[in-house]
Amino acid sequence: MTRWTLAPLLTLALTACGGGDDGGDNGGGTGPVVPLPDGVTIILSDSEERIGAGSAVALYAEPDTGNSRDYRYQWRQLSGSEVDITNPRSPIAAFDLPETGSYQFEVTLTDRSGETLVESISFSASGASADLSVSRDHMVTEGNRVSLRVQSRLFTNPDTDERNWVLPANIRWEQVSGAAVSNIVNEEPELLLFSTPAVSADTLLTFKATGTVEGDIQVEDTVWVLVTAEATVPDESLMGLVADGLNKPGFARVQSYRSDSPWASALERCVYNPIITDPCALSDLPLTGTEAGGDPSLDQVLDRVVVSHPWMGEQFEAFLRQQEQNGNTDFRRLLGAVTAVVISYDVRPSFYWVVTGAIYLDPEDLWMTPWQRDSINEAPDYRSGFGSELQFIIPWRYTFENEYASLFYPQWARVERPMSGLEPDLASLLYHELAHANDFFPRSTQPGLSAPTLWDAYLERDAQGIVSDSLTSSYPLASQEMYSLAGVNFQGDSPTLAERNYTPADVTGFFEPDRASDFYAYSTEREDLAMLFEEAMMQHRFGILRDVAVTSTRSAIPELDLIVDWGQRGRIGETKLDDRLTLVLNALLPEEVGLVDTLDTPIPMRPGENWFDNIDLSAPAAGIQLAPQRQSLAPAAAEGRWSSGPRHRHHLPGLTH
Repeated sequence: MTRWTLAPLLTLALTACGGGDDGGDNGGGTGPVVPLPDGVTIILSDSEERIGAGSAVALYAEPDTGNSRDYRYQWRQLSGSEVDITNPRSPIAAFDLPETGSYQFEVTLTDRSGETLVESISFSASGASADLSVSRDHMVTEGNRVSLRVQSRLFTNPDTDERNWVLPANIRWEQVSGAAVSNIVNEEPELLLFSTPAVSADTLLTFKATGTVEGDIQVEDTVWVLVTAEATVPDESLMGLVADGLNKPGFARVQSYRSDSPWASALERCVYNPIITDPCALSDLPLTGTEAGGDPSLDQVLDRVVVSHPWMGEQFEAFLRQQEQNGNTDFRRLLGAVTAVVISYDVRPSFYWVVTGAIYLDPEDLWMTPWQRDSINEAPDYRSGFGSELQFIIPWRYTFENEYASLFYPQWARVERPMSGLEPDLASLLYHELAHANDFFPRSTQPGLSAPTLWDAYLERDAQGIVSDSLTSSYPLASQEMYSLAGVNFQGDSPTLAERNYTPADVTGFFEPDRASDFYAYSTEREDLAMLFEEAMMQHRFGILRDVAVTSTRSAIPELDLIVDWGQRGRIGETKLDDRLTLVLNALLPEEVGLVDTLDTPIPMRPGENWFDNIDLSAPAAGIQLAPQRQSLAPAAAEGRWSSGPRHRHHLPGLTH
């Protein structure tokens, strides 16, 4: 198997990126001081007579001179029924109005020298309740992807009291103003996807959605997308290479979650900034564990969080504090292996990159309210079509006591999700990404790192072999067929004729006798380690078991849909995986190595039945579980979450997911 290395990509000198005035130009954090404008004009997205209860409203703070990247923004509500501002650090303050009435808001602009400019706006909302609302007015950097969605409405039938989520009919989109967008996708009428144009100055785009309700009543709403002008990305930029390799067209503006973090300037300069040309010095941004002697406090961890929206950091903090209160210190300890945690609306899917030392998290696993979810970009995972020519699927899911451990909430169902509802997904994601970080820099190495940059430190370790290298050399996986199929399914390789003809029974014969815990383990040795660690820790800490199976492909005919040829619940408990898991735990979390002896014996699935009937392995099948229909989902209902692909991005050398 080919070893991953970034050496061919790093053709420029690996010197520390400088601090101070020539660092990243990102949201007012660093760079030369640009004087504050003489004034700022706040614009309301619609007339007061047209906005009412349920309306999606936006305020745009437009400086008289200069681009928004030269300043920091902070919005504050002064009066009126309380609203949730999606991103109070953006030039665009977007929110839903809970009711009609009078409102007042204030925005503060701060330049890099600390000078401030304050402006306020008052308005009275007196319109009728909104029958059509688009989410979400927001700021996006030039070249990035955007998603806009017509919100569904909860309708109660007065005769039956039945409640349904409904959408306006005959939805149409048009761009009303601003530079033309590109790569437009509108496969679902209510969802519009596109790429923003390159701009020389901040540019406001306006879109309008129209539709009909109650048969023939015309309704409409407009939405703003502020496209911001950003610093030029150098051709040799390391982050530019990541953007190309990940099919990622742009970078959202991010800020340190804690504005008073001692690492705030370095975080904004070093981990998610399009003008990075060299890895930052370790002295500028060391690993959290290096700072803390291998055992960081929760506050030291939170000082390393970078976000595009403050709510993302708040949710991440709440999750970590809950875990600590429950006696689970795993995440705090494992976070010692990173320089930063980046959570941004445009990260999809999640990944880790050794050059920056940061993990990058998709906030889809963090939202708890509809307004939070509205701010997350819905651009699909670029790998969604991989493996479509194959005659089998290897689905997976997490289960708890013969039920789905987590639920999938359709975008059109505007429901809240409790912390317990996001815990399985977020915990498994963190165990996976932090396994990668600790593979490169386990706790035993963190206090003594002294190389000029983290990349230099990795090269020193790589010469001796990191943990996943030891796993592969000591206990290699055997199936070359599975390695080749992983290239098709996860990296987009073209399948051979033989691979296109493999049946589920063939694939079972390749996979079941081997000692991989999951199909994704064959994508690289790094993913092999991460999947072992993730599955073991989810069972150990939460009693949550992972299902994996080899099935037929999807079919509209129930008798042919995802028919299980072979499957297991809790494959990590297979004795043939014990030595491999012991090696991983000894390196990444040695205090938990004893868990190997406590894992449940795997439970076989029932061949010949479909994947959905195999959710309850304690009883005979009870019939196929079908997804609920779009127009009849009750407010709290959701589908069980399962997948046939990874939640983690895998592409560039040195980049793991």
